[in-house]
Amino acid sequence: MLSYNNSYIDIKKTNPQVAILGIASIEKHGNHLPVGTDYIITEEITKRVTKELNEKIYLLPTFPFGTSIGHTGTGGTIYVKYSTLIKVIKDLVESLYYQGINKVVLINNHGRAGGSRIVPQGNYITKTAVRQLNYEYPESSVIWVQPFSEAGEDLLNIFDSCEHDVHAGEIETSLMLFLKEKMVKKQKDGNIPDFSVEFLNYLPFNQISKDSVWGKPELGSFEKGEKALNILVQKTVEYIKNTFEQLDKMKSNKI
Repeated sequence: MLSYNNSYIDIKKTNPQVAILGIASIEKHGNHLPVGTDYIITEEITKRVTKELNEKIYLLPTFPFGTSIGHTGTGGTIYVKYSTLIKVIKDLVESLYYQGINKVVLINNHGRAGGSRIVPQGNYITKTAVRQLNYEYPESSVIWVQPFSEAGEDLLNIFDSCEHDVHAGEIETSLMLFLKEKMVKKQKDGNIPDFSVEFLNYLPFNQISKDSVWGKPELGSFEKGEKALNILVQKTVEYIKNTFEQLDKMKSNKI
């Protein structure tokens, strides 16, 4: 594995075939989790996925800022505009193309268990950026994946409130208890609004959910977090391998 932490990288000698870029967010996660929760989880997933793939891969630093406009005004939240993020993604991916790395994986935050594998959960512009890059550079392949969405069915077997977990609930709390236990404060009883997630398209989060929590963080545990992380990495690796394999076949007319 090649990493941005390497003191020196000779692309011609190491010849990485794939680059992995995590895109996170910095936003309020209740009063029990740090605002960097999404970044911490996404960064850990990208590192473990890179090791599991066991190929020549260039792991890039996770980009911390997402399009968290729905959390505007909540403590610690900081974000970039959609127009900014799409330019950042295109610039970074193009800089990889110029040195011969033609396969890129965007791990778009972590997604939502039970969420769509087709529609992004947060950082929606990532999908648009991927489509444009693939159309503009047909010789290359850029894909995006959200681990929670990819592992949704398996997470149902671990978490008691999985179907109602949207933000700062049982899943994120469990993962943070496993990864950064000292950063997790005592969890109060959670909050599950009496309406569907679609209303996040119409109102900011702080008008829908008390303390920016939508879920049951009090059900989180270290053990659940450990189990979940292993599954998240496994399912993300499987998706990456299967998608690139299929794209290679399609591009060489071997369908």
